[in-house]
Amino acid sequence: MTREDAIAQLQQPYRESVLLDGLDDALIGYIDSGHHQPRALYDLERCVELIRQRLGWTFPAAGDVLRGALTNGWWPAAGMPAFAVLVNEPQPISFSARIEEAPQ
Repeated sequence: MTREDAIAQLQQPYRESVLLDGLDDALIGYIDSGHHQPRALYDLERCVELIRQRLGWTFPAAGDVLRGALTNGWWPAAGMPAFAVLVNEPQPISFSARIEEAPQ
């Protein structure tokens, strides 16, 4: 799924999913629990970095802006975005990749 596909899914009629202006590059997908409105899923660190770049602020100051938005009024209403903290660990090698890399 591309970022554009995720945005199109979230913008379908009768959906109340909220997308954050100017943070499309941080959108990593969406959460669809089946019982509630789908929610946009953003990479938290990338959101802070985009805010930092736009405003010319330090990383902690940009994080405070986003944290303030999360805690001052619009969280956790229906359709509001969710934020993921991504783990930076090496990806496991799949079995098929091992076969392709095996010496002949």
